[in-house]
Amino acid sequence: MRHVLACALTTLLVGATLSVPSDARHRGHHNRSESAGLALGSFDGPEGWSRYVSPETGTVVEYPANVFSDRDDSSEREARFRTPDSRAKMSVYSLPNDERETPRSYINRHLRIDRSRLTYERITDKFFAISGTRDDLTFYSRCNFVPKPNGTMHCVYLEYPEREERAWDGIVTRISRSLRALEVKAEGR
Repeated sequence: MRHVLACALTTLLVGATLSVPSDARHRGHHNRSESAGLALGSFDGPEGWSRYVSPETGTVVEYPANVFSDRDDSSEREARFRTPDSRAKMSVYSLPNDERETPRSYINRHLRIDRSRLTYERITDKFFAISGTRDDLTFYSRCNFVPKPNGTMHCVYLEYPEREERAWDGIVTRISRSLRALEVKAEGR
């Protein structure tokens, strides 16, 4: 079952990576936007932000709970959030790294599009982040790798209307920078 879940989440990640990536940190337009009625003032500061912690995997991320107010965490390794109108979605999940892949080897092995189509791709020894557009939606995906044998990959995936991209820049940046893993202790140890 874990392998099926890992394959499904990898397919989601790779399948969504079909166009031009972008990242808020590198575009430099963190200004307020009137785009599609998304009022940044309602979640600029600490008000409305919450911390999600997966009790099973220790994946931690901050997110604007007043924006992603609908939550489904019926899966052990994934919590799904969406806006009430479903125009934006966020998944927080973890994947086993049984192959002991690095961020670079994972992208090299699982990315199913020509890399030259990516305009933003950041790969370090600890994480990868990619972003782009597909079907009038902007997506952003980041996975942090735990540096130990058979460590877990802790990931976040966001999808929102491309026309609202500027309004989402600060949100995506904060979510991305907050992604991390807690040390989860196994029972009986």
